[in-house]
Amino acid sequence: MKTVVFNRDVLSRDREAIHLKFAVDGVPIKLTCNVLIADDFPKDDIEQFSHPAPCFTRIFCFNRGVAQLKTVQGTQELVPGTIYLLPSGMPFDVTYSNTNLYYFHLHITDFTGLSIFDNTAEVMALDDAYLFDSILQAYQDGSPQILLSALSLALSRLIAPHQKALLSRSTDMAGQRELLEYISHLPPAQININELAEEFGVSRSTLSRNFTQSVGCSLKEYINTLTVQKACERLRYSNDSIRTIAEELGFNHATYFYRFFKKHAGTTPLKYREE
Repeated sequence: MKTVVFNRDVLSRDREAIHLKFAVDGVPIKLTCNVLIADDFPKDDIEQFSHPAPCFTRIFCFNRGVAQLKTVQGTQELVPGTIYLLPSGMPFDVTYSNTNLYYFHLHITDFTGLSIFDNTAEVMALDDAYLFDSILQAYQDGSPQILLSALSLALSRLIAPHQKALLSRSTDMAGQRELLEYISHLPPAQININELAEEFGVSRSTLSRNFTQSVGCSLKEYINTLTVQKACERLRYSNDSIRTIAEELGFNHATYFYRFFKKHAGTTPLKYREE
């Protein structure tokens, strides 16, 4: 099995990130896509996998065999020659049958720092033979920059039908941009809503109410989601110890991190890392 040379810990490295910029009705939208892993998965038999709560987006490209994908929308067959996008947060089961799969794990966010696909339960597909061949060839040649370019084009095409939704999200949350930017520089587990309210010169209730009206979830829910997302990424794509990850996230003790993660992710950090 061959792997393109991407470090496992690439979450903050701009040179291994894709930046997508476009305008919808004159409003600029910017997305950032970090490539977390690129790999291939040849299977000469039948094997099943379950993904109850994926924290990253996947790109699937098959050049041999088929796969049966089961989601809340039903079952569909994934076939060679098509580029598939499986959004983060969408539970799915997959059965591989004599396949050769090239897959890419991506973290695609806007200015909120959260996945743009949180409320999406749709598998996206792109039938473009040139792009499909370009992605596979760049991977096989071990050319990360060419691969990033090909993935960028594919993502632009796949995301295009969702531009209106991204515009609505950007417009609704525009009033919270300064707060979200401030939060992004803090260890998530140490974020205190009372301290945020004091920093921005408003009461806690006003800060929370305005955030909920703009974003659609409470500030506490947003902070928890951000914490879980960052924890999942670090557990999956770094070799750091769980204690180190807990400290980076702002937990004073690893025990608190274990309790938090089990409550919000439904499993322990160790079991999540071993999956």
